[in-house]
Amino acid sequence: MTVNNSNIRPQYICIDWENVQPEVFPSLQAEHIYMLVFVGAQQNKLSFPIVEAVQKMGSRAQYVKVSQAGNNALDMHIAFYLGKIASEKPNVHFHIISKDTDYDPLIQHLRTMNIRANRYVDVMEIGWIKNQKSLELAKETKDFLQVSIEWLQARTSGRPASEQALKNTLKSAALGNSLDDVQAEVVFNQLVEKGYVVVHGSQILYPKF
Repeated sequence: MTVNNSNIRPQYICIDWENVQPEVFPSLQAEHIYMLVFVGAQQNKLSFPIVEAVQKMGSRAQYVKVSQAGNNALDMHIAFYLGKIASEKPNVHFHIISKDTDYDPLIQHLRTMNIRANRYVDVMEIGWIKNQKSLELAKETKDFLQVSIEWLQARTSGRPASEQALKNTLKSAALGNSLDDVQAEVVFNQLVEKGYVVVHGSQILYPKF
């Protein structure tokens, strides 16, 4: 079966290597994930984890070397690339990895233009990467129920309103396409049995959240 990726939102991880040097990188093999590593003019060394991550991603990752040193020179490079990419891919979601709060006004401005952007101090803080690590642990322990409960707890609003919608969400967003229809049905029934989900006519309620 051919998978249509045309509606998948491109995810761009932009790392301010002058500001932070993450030592751990997750698997970023999905075709809609890209990474840009911005390196300062006077930085001549890169750690093995980042080199390995860029190498594994192939053409979806690249280094951007700042040509000249200067105040905020690297920040300006990141801002330029954000604008360039956003003009080419309107559906993009940016993840800026930096401790520098100077990016925050830019992020707020991007959001007013309906461009998704966030800043994190570590790549492992990105929501879907956290979810990916939870899924990896769930696969090891077979505890898909606990992952589903945590996913529902994290959402104070916007939970699926019908039984089928919840089952579909369990398969896709909550458990990252790790389950088939039968497995999703099992997890749904476990949620009902433990009182996390109550079927009320055509709707479902979440009394424990």
